[in-house]
Parts: sequence; C-alpha cells; structure tokens
Amino acid sequence: MKVVQSRKISVMAGALAILIILMNFRIPAALAETWSFVDGNGTTGLNYDVSKAASTPYMVNFGGSLYVTWAESSGTNGQIRVKKYDSDSGTWSTADNDTPLNVNAAKDAQNPTLAVLGGTLYAAWQEAGSPYWQVRVKKLTATGWVSVDGDGAGGLNYNTSNNARNAKLAAYNGSLYLLWDEALGSGITQMRVKKV
Repeated sequence: MKVVQSRKISVMAGALAILIILMNFRIPAALAETWSFVDGNGTTGLNYDVSKAASTPYMVNFGGSLYVTWAESSGTNGQIRVKKYDSDSGTWSTADNDTPLNVNAAKDAQNPTLAVLGGTLYAAWQEAGSPYWQVRVKKLTATGWVSVDGDGAGGLNYNTSNNARNAKLAAYNGSLYLLWDEALGSGITQMRVKKV
C-alpha cells in the first residue's frame, strides 16, 4: 500500500512541477502577435456612408495591394462597394469610383466576393432581379469595373426564374470558376458552377 501511495505522490509531484513550469513560461515578445487598426481606427471604418450599415466583407491581394469589398445599405437597398489599401501611406481609396458595382443600383445586392486571375481582379455577388436573385460578375480594368456576365437581366443563373445566391470565385488551372446555389421551384437548392 505504501508503494502505491508513494507512486501517486510522485506522479502528483511531477504533474505539479510541470504545471509550475508551464505557468512561468512566457512567449518571447518577438513571437507575440500584435494587431493594429488600418481602417483609420475611428468611428467611421471603411464605409462609403458612415451612417449606413455594411456587411459580408471579403478581401484579396491584387497587384501587391489589398482590395476589400462589402455590401452597404444605401438606405433602400444593398450596394456592392470596393476599396484599395495603400500600405505605404496607410490610407484607403475608392476602387469603385464612388459608384456601386451593382448592375442596377436601384436593386438590392449582397454577398460580394473577389478573386484574381491572370493579373485581373474579378468581383461576384448576388443582385435582385425581377423578381429573382441573379449572380453578377464584373472585372476591374484601367477605366473601371466592366460586366463579364453578359450584362443582361438574367446574370449567370442556370435558370433566370430561380433565385441564385452566395456566389464564390476561385482561380484554378488558368480559369476563373464561379460557384453559387440556385433554388429550384420545387424547393430543392442546387450548387451550380461555371468557368471562363
């Protein structure tokens, strides 16, 4: 019995010694993560209109600069906004010419995403149609954002009479892929994919 108690005491003493060592272990300052605001650290954030709500942000590195996109309320509907970060000056500038990317700025747009393919920045989102949600895609050119979804009323939906939502972009093997979910009239939602 004394041998068992002695072993228990030894195990407990060893565990206590390890615990004391771990409690006194400090991460060197050089390895500690320090986060700092790069959005101005004020009450305005990056919003186009600081009095309006913004949601569903996404960011990507393009050409050595950070680009961010989000949906922001205009007061009546969601609009897709884009800004660019200049790390040298620590400032943000418009990357949408102060104009939402929406095909129709009077229609609600949500859930933007960005991707880079072959030195070109692309944006995709869902936008309210008449009456169904459509998947929309634009690319950034030297003169601004240009539609690459045909610019028609139907966007890139499989069926323009279905709601298409939650667009995601990915560059893969030299092509740009677009993934989204599309609700069928039967209540079934399908995943759809196109590439360019």
